[in-house]
Amino acid sequence: MGKTTVYIIGILNQIGNSPKGLLAVVLTHTRELAMQIHKEFNRFSKYFQNLNCAVAIGGISIKDQIKNIKSKEINILIGTPGRLLELEKMKIIDLKEIKYFVIDECDKILTALGPCFK
Repeated sequence: MGKTTVYIIGILNQIGNSPKGLLAVVLTHTRELAMQIHKEFNRFSKYFQNLNCAVAIGGISIKDQIKNIKSKEINILIGTPGRLLELEKMKIIDLKEIKYFVIDECDKILTALGPCFK
């Protein structure tokens, strides 16, 4: 969790206590890793006011995830490529104002995309 903690603390320090809108997206290659990163964001963000994190992954009802995203202003979204793309195509999330974008375990995501990235 050392590398993950470093970028989590960095993002939280940059966002601060007055976040407005979706500011950070963390892309992961597995649902399990997304859930683990979400847990760590929640652990550290309890010291920040008005900061909301959400997770968007496959294998869970997209309707429930949309409801969670729309129920509060999400500032940090952690998810897998397919689900994030789906939410963006449905116009549930707007990625235009993102200030911080992290690809966790980038090598594994690129490997999964196919031979042109090997």
